[in-house]
Formats: sequence, C-alpha cells, structure tokens
Amino acid sequence: MSGQAAFQDVFSTATLASLYFDQGAYREAAEIYKKLLLKNPSDLESKMRLGQALSHMQGKPAMSKTPVETGRQDSARAWRISYLQAWLERIQTARRV
Repeated sequence: MSGQAAFQDVFSTATLASLYFDQGAYREAAEIYKKLLLKNPSDLESKMRLGQALSHMQGKPAMSKTPVETGRQDSARAWRISYLQAWLERIQTARRV
C-alpha cells in the first residue's frame, strides 16, 4: 500500500465522510462510506448516508435531515422507515418511465 493510500485509509472515517457530504462533495463522501461498509457491512448509518450521497450525485436529493436534527428520541427508526419508503417510491417511479 502506498503512503498516500495508507494516509487516505486512516482518515476514511464517518466524520470525514459527513463533512464531505455537508459541503456538497458527495462523490468523496460516497467513496468513504463505501470503504467503511467494506470494513463493517452491517453499519446502517453508513448505508443510509451512502444512499443519500448517491442520490445527490444523481440530482435526486434524499431526505437531508438526520435523526439527531429532528430532536425526537425515537426518530431514528421513523427516519429510516421514511427514507426507505422515499427510496422505494423513486425506484418504482423510475421503473414506470
């Protein structure tokens, strides 16, 4: 592994991916989320954020508010459900076209 690749791997964190995402650098965020999922495939947060980044890259922004931003204690589950429902609607709409 080259020095640059090792350096990038060390800093491939959810925090950096979130910073990239918040700044509109969706491609960079998606790459980091992909690396994180290779290390931990069951990481639901990284899966959701990867989906959001990919949606933004396609010009179809997904829901932008995270459970923390909503201020409700049980909002994480509700947010996941609504995010997945919106994703399913987009897939169904794309199939009809």
